[in-house]
This record gives sequence, C-alpha cells and structure tokens, in this order.
Amino acid sequence: MTVSKLKAKSPSELDKVKRLKVLISGPSGSGKSTIVGSFPRTYIIDSEQGMSFYKPLLEASGSQVFQTTDPQAVVDEVRTLLAEEHDFLTIALDPCTNIWHEEIEQAEARVGEAYGKHYGAAGKATRRLVRLLLRLDMNIIFTAHQKEVYSAGGATIDTTFDGWKKSDYFFDLWLKTRSELAGDKVTFWAKVAKTRLDGFPTLSEFALGESTKQGEKRIFAYQAICERFGGEK
Repeated sequence: MTVSKLKAKSPSELDKVKRLKVLISGPSGSGKSTIVGSFPRTYIIDSEQGMSFYKPLLEASGSQVFQTTDPQAVVDEVRTLLAEEHDFLTIALDPCTNIWHEEIEQAEARVGEAYGKHYGAAGKATRRLVRLLLRLDMNIIFTAHQKEVYSAGGATIDTTFDGWKKSDYFFDLWLKTRSELAGDKVTFWAKVAKTRLDGFPTLSEFALGESTKQGEKRIFAYQAICERFGGEK
C-alpha cells in the first residue's frame, strides 16, 4: 500500500489543536485590559503603558509585559517566541490600535500618502505580523480602541475597532465590551460581534467581572470565556 505524503489532517485531528484567537474592542474603562490580565501566563505587548496599573492581576496570572509602540519590536518579539522555549500560553497586543497607527505613520514616511498608499503599505506589514502570529502555538488576543460608525447623515449607527480594517477576518471571535453601573456596582459585559465558535452565539452577551465604588473587584473574565470555548486553555 502506498503511504501518502500529503500533510492534510482529518477534522478529528484538527480538534486536538484548539487555540483561541479573539479581538476585543470597546470604550475606555470597559474591561479590555482586565480580560488580557486574567489569562494565565500571557506575554503582553503593552503599547499604552497601561499594564502597570494591573500588577496584582498580572502577578496572580503569572503574566509578563513588554512595553513598546514600535511595530518592528513587536515582530522581533514574536520571532523570539517562535525560536525559544517558553511557558507562555497566550500572546496579547494591548491595544493593537497604537501599533497600527505607528505602522501608518512609518509607511507614510516611506511611500507618501497619495492615493492612500500608506494604508496599503501598513496593511502589508500587518499581514506579515499576522502570518508570524499564526505560527505560534498560543492563544492570541488583540484589544482595540472603539471607533464610531456613522450614517450618511452623520449619526452614530454602530461601533467598530480602531485598527487594521481586515483584523476581524483573522480572529475567530470578536467581542465588544461595555460597563454597566447599577447602584454602587459596575458590571463588565462582552457582546459577541462576530464568531466562528459554537459557544459564542452572535449578539449574545455574558458578564466578565464586577467592581464596587469602594474598589472591590471580582474578575472572572478568563473563566467565563473558557467555559464557552471548551475548557481551560
């Protein structure tokens, strides 16, 4: 019998390698960085120097932080994660918005802005980063600033993410976060904007955590996502 040299896997074999790829967008203070910090052993690329406010959460999750706004530095770190042994389970870019805008500015300096050439060049660089990320045996989380979507008349009709416009093609799950105040308690919520995952029906919502005006916090974002994704990752 001839032994096949084809590299394709059966659907049952694909199930054995299951990694989460999630894009999280929302307004400031809606829990995006908290979700990132709740994931265990996460390599966080912090483009906003905001993770210094989450030290207890990061220490509890065993995560580490690399602060940069340089797109090439991000690429270099991903290459190092591919080349070296490590025990990180997840890589997070928090937020991707700053890296994307830096990529646009660098592209504009190289090719100019006529006919939107700088956006094309920035998109090409981002696609290269995405291809590198997909080689990692890790969960991938991008957070992004929220951006309004306007009607022809100028009214706000929706919100989207501020980043590479094709990012949602790359991710299996896109969550929009929000916070809700009731009495002295703030609850953080995630709404499913786009999904390929059975445990996250489109437009469904689930709670991520809560805090009080006295500063008491209860964060269960990681557990809430894992329960729907299919066990701990």
